[in-house]
Amino acid sequence: MKKSPLSLRIGGELFVRMFCRRNFSVEGKENIMKESSGNNFIIVSSHFCNLDANAAIKVFGGNFNLLVIIESVLFRSLPHLILILLGGKNNFAPLSYYYKKDGGKEGAFNPHNFNMIADRMRQQDKIPWIAIHQFSLNGRMNRAKVGSIYLAQKTDAQIIPVALEVSGISVTLEGLIEWFKGILWGVKTKYHIGEAIRLSPIDIEIIETVFNKRKTGSIITPEDKVAFKKAHTLLKNQADMVATIIANMLPREQRGFYNF
Repeated sequence: MKKSPLSLRIGGELFVRMFCRRNFSVEGKENIMKESSGNNFIIVSSHFCNLDANAAIKVFGGNFNLLVIIESVLFRSLPHLILILLGGKNNFAPLSYYYKKDGGKEGAFNPHNFNMIADRMRQQDKIPWIAIHQFSLNGRMNRAKVGSIYLAQKTDAQIIPVALEVSGISVTLEGLIEWFKGILWGVKTKYHIGEAIRLSPIDIEIIETVFNKRKTGSIITPEDKVAFKKAHTLLKNQADMVATIIANMLPREQRGFYNF
């Protein structure tokens, strides 16, 4: 198994040291050795701290050739651009996002994104890191999206569930003020790694078929709609299942939607 490029590993390590100093630990290290013998995995993470991807790089970079999946708008965000430039732009891939009028961000599911990622997994032996839900500003998990599950189904990859548990004066490290708080007072983190998950197969071909028909203006039949809804429902159910496993690695106050 190829390692991540040195530049990416240095970038991840730099940011973790900057905010965590020595307050960084890993639970489930033994699962890395189990999984490093294979080459078809997706690392799927909770996402309410801007150290999530950096922590994954630090923990997995010496075993996996990582491809960090981020919101497309972050390629224009200065804090994230520092890591992207330091780690090498070719080690990052975008998911389509746009800014709303109220200043918030929203994802726009695009099968083309996942085709590109799947190609890089096959051609470059890349292991993607991807969040299972949209970034949360309240320090708790949001409801899972289907993107990571769709990618796993498309590539027949196993999922490695991970979660970064964060405590301190700033949990999200979102924005300059929170960055300065984290740098001055530091944060305490524990990185949780679960055992790999093999999902039951779902026929997802109809998803791309319907999106292509929408793009070209072709007629979407009633049968298409029924098949699309069925596939999407199955993807949502698996997303909730994986997100529940990830949430159970975290303290209750950080489980958010999955604090059952």
